[in-house]
Amino acid sequence: MALLLLWLGTGHANNDDAPLVAVASSLRHVWPHLMIKYQNPVKPRVTFGSSGNLARQITQGAPFELLLSADESFPAWLVENKTTGHSPVIYTQGKLAWVAPIGSSLAKSLLKANSNEEASLKLPDDVTRIAIANPAFAPYGRAAKAVLNSINRGKSVTLVTGENAAQTLQFALSGASAGGIVPMALVSETAREKLPAMVVTEIQETLHEPVMHAMVLIDQSSTATKTLFDFLLSHTAQSVFMEHGFLTVQ
Repeated sequence: MALLLLWLGTGHANNDDAPLVAVASSLRHVWPHLMIKYQNPVKPRVTFGSSGNLARQITQGAPFELLLSADESFPAWLVENKTTGHSPVIYTQGKLAWVAPIGSSLAKSLLKANSNEEASLKLPDDVTRIAIANPAFAPYGRAAKAVLNSINRGKSVTLVTGENAAQTLQFALSGASAGGIVPMALVSETAREKLPAMVVTEIQETLHEPVMHAMVLIDQSSTATKTLFDFLLSHTAQSVFMEHGFLTVQ
């Protein structure tokens, strides 16, 4: 019942034609900017969460018409188990970033290092807790774990795992950890305007597999949903993604 209330209470609940869309939490900041450019009177209702949890809800009957995942595997999983007969399409590519509160040991280390050099990603000896999204459900968590495996070289680090990317950012800045690895889109210049002071360092893409975001229509999706699907692949939407910490795929 609580989950149903969340669906009905998100976005344009009074518009019966508004499609219900499942959106990866890494898109939480960019989404309002996309909707400003979306010139359609029927705006979608959205639920944010980890890609894995949203996909699981769809298999259990959640009435989503479109999944915007932060990877390719969860949309493919929906196809494999015959939840949808549509083919997934990549709509953007994500980037990762280190984040740390101003004044922390990790922040000082990041400030001293150039983000294009491997040294920028070496953890100080006193950093023992790092926040990442849960790799089981969140694609950015899997990528973050790959980064840590690349740079740790035997150093013991406790992972503080968030349920999704947005919660991971909270853990990284709240003192629950020394800092964390999060989607660049959540800490881009425009996103930082409403966040606590922090140090942000973009992570080299060579340290992890590309974070390709794929979306997939669910069977019986409405015309309004298909219009949104097409918009997200448009030049207009791709420009918005680029402005807010993503890479274009068009």
